[in-house]
Parts: sequence; C-alpha cells; structure tokens
Amino acid sequence: MDVAQRVLAGHDGYEVNEYNGVYSNGKEYSHSKKLEVAASIVASQESSLDGGVNVSSIAKECKVSRYYVRKVRDELRVHGRILRENEKTAAPLADEDEGGFGSRSLDDDDVFVLINLYFEEPSRSLRSYARELEMLTGTIVSESTISRLFRYEFPYKATLQRPNIVPIDKFRPENCERALQYLTYISTINPVRIKFGDEKHLKGRDVFNRHNRVNPFTGLVPPLVSPPDFRNTYSITGFCGIDRRSSPLYFTIHDGTNDSLEFQVTVESALQAGWFHPWDYLVLDNAAIHDGGSNDNLDDWLWDNFRICVLFLPARSPELNPIELVWNAMVQRLKLVSVRHIRNLGADGVAIVSGDVLKSTTFEDVEGMYRHARVM
Repeated sequence: MDVAQRVLAGHDGYEVNEYNGVYSNGKEYSHSKKLEVAASIVASQESSLDGGVNVSSIAKECKVSRYYVRKVRDELRVHGRILRENEKTAAPLADEDEGGFGSRSLDDDDVFVLINLYFEEPSRSLRSYARELEMLTGTIVSESTISRLFRYEFPYKATLQRPNIVPIDKFRPENCERALQYLTYISTINPVRIKFGDEKHLKGRDVFNRHNRVNPFTGLVPPLVSPPDFRNTYSITGFCGIDRRSSPLYFTIHDGTNDSLEFQVTVESALQAGWFHPWDYLVLDNAAIHDGGSNDNLDDWLWDNFRICVLFLPARSPELNPIELVWNAMVQRLKLVSVRHIRNLGADGVAIVSGDVLKSTTFEDVEGMYRHARVM
C-alpha cells in the first residue's frame, strides 16, 4: 500500500497493519473476514503433517494481525467453529496434556480450584483469584481470563452484584423458630386483613448520586448540577395493604428523622382517614419506635379502641415485610426521574417526586410484594 492510500485510510479513521490490511482500531473484523481466516487455518492444518498452523503466513495472506489469527484458531479449538459477532468468546481451556506448574492456560484442575476459592469467599477480587491460583497450582493467567471463565463457562454469569447483608444472629435457633411460628400463624389470616408498616429514611444526595457518562470529545466527566439543599434528609412513615376499601398505601413525608411520637401521629392520622378497619392486623418490626417511648402500649390501645391487632415480625426478618419492597421500588423508580425535573421543583423536589412515585403504586404492585414476602 502506497503512502497516499495510507493517508486516505487515516483520514477516514482507519489504520493499516504490517501486512497492509486496513482495520478500525477497537472494532471487530466482519464475520466474513473471520470466516476467511478460519478457512485458511483449516486448510493449513489439513496440509500440515502435524496439524500445525503457520500463524505468520496466514496473517500475511489474510492481511490481519498474528494476534487475530491466534484468536480465531483458539475459537476453532475450543468451540469447533467460529463465533458470530453477537457471541462472546469464553476463556479457552487447555487440553488435557497441558497445564501444570508455570502453565499460562487453565485446565480442569485450575477450574476446580477457582470454584473452591469462590465458595470460600464470594466477594474475592479477580486479583485475589489470580494470586491464589498461582500459589496453589503454579498456573499464571490474567485477571481477564478468570473473568471470562466466570462469565461464559457456567449456566449463569458469575458477575459481581450487590448482595443482601444478612446479620449472623438471624440464624440463631430461637430466631428461626420465631420466624416459623410467624409464617405459620400469618398463613391462617385472610391477607386482605393484614397491613404492614415501617419507616424509610431518604437522603436527597442519594437521589442525585448517579453516574455521568464521560464526554466522548474531552474525556472529562461533567458535573451533576443539583439543588443547593440536596443534602436534606426526609423520613417516610407508611403502611401498605391490599384491602380495596382503602388505598394500597398510606404515608406521610417530613423533614428530619423519625421517632416514636412521629410514628404515633401517623397511625392516628391513618385511623382518622379511615385507612384502617376493625379486625385488621397491623404487622410491624420490633424497632424501639414501634413498641417503646410513646408507643409502649400502642398494641393495647389499638385493640381496645379500634379492634386492630398488632403483630411483630421475627428479629432480623425485613424480607417478610412487603413495605420494604415498596421502599425499594420507590428508590428504583426515583432513578428513572429526570434530574432536571427534580431540580426544577426546588429544594424539596426529592420529597415531592417521592410522594408522586408512592401515589402511583397500585394494588397489583402491592399484591406482588405480598406474594414475594410469603403473605399470600
């Protein structure tokens, strides 16, 4: 390729490799090009006595890099075919006669070790896997190879996800026994009569804690412009139920934090609004603001005056409270609201939008949450 052709290719954003092949940096070759390279590899293997491949000759013939030839060769060896553009290449495993100390590829023993390292500590980093694997088996592979193994060699992609944090005392025998007793008892009650309550602390900065995409022209991350009072903290006290005589949610939002008096006021306002009915069951967690302070006799007061029975959840069992799922759904939906819209609402934009999101909750939404919490 002459200089003029190289200049023209450069003007169009292309580059030229050592074999005068034109390519776009960071982009895959077309499937037809991969097919051409694969055909040359197969032909070279068939014509060779030992089935070997002359990587440089094929790279020169097809005008691609030697690395690309090796990549296609590995695909043929591992999968028996070349992969489509929408398929991902799994980490190539070594043949049975490969591996051992100093190996640069994974064999079955290495995979077994990696799986055991996973079950020993699921939060382990890729660097830790690579280091431990080298210490235990002598195999030296990159972090990206281990990442591809976990992504593509198992029924599910083993990517890092945010886990549920479970306190260890949740599994104390007495707590497990109480959870079983609660589920057994709750199963005897008509779900329509069961209502759940809880509080949610919402920080304005949590809503504005979003990722901004890097500017593709400058490489800089643009700032996220927020209201001046984005550090405001709000507290939501709410109840949920599937009784069609009431709304699916009853809630109040106020500045600051919650206490037993604030919870008592919300209960009284819900009673005045007719949200609760006689013979309802109100299920709460065993937080101090529910059965202490101003509410140390809340259960007796509700039963004596309104025939509402108060039940308390087992310790460390938020997953049994459907309103926790209401709060989670609210947070997820807040992330979909335009930052510009929240900003235009002023200092209390977070509280206003949170209220709108909660008001949009339907009975079908709450029924799904009841099923998830094993109430139905």
